[in-house]
Amino acid sequence: MVCPEHGFALDTTADWTWCTVADCGRFWLGGHRPGACAEPATVFMTGTEGGDRLLCAAHAEHTAGQLAAHQPSTWHDQAG
Repeated sequence: MVCPEHGFALDTTADWTWCTVADCGRFWLGGHRPGACAEPATVFMTGTEGGDRLLCAAHAEHTAGQLAAHQPSTWHDQAG
């Protein structure tokens, strides 16, 4: 789960998940649940050793940032 506007800016308890960006106001019932992201997939990310993935924009940006220090990856914007 990501905030559709602010990405990985969430905090969670067992009962609530909310965006921590001031004045956002988005919240969801229930704690952060692992699994498929509900945001639309807009980026196709290709791993250097396989493992291609379709990701939402926020997950793609987060993943690219994590991988940048280890090895380059290629991602193609599929939006528009």
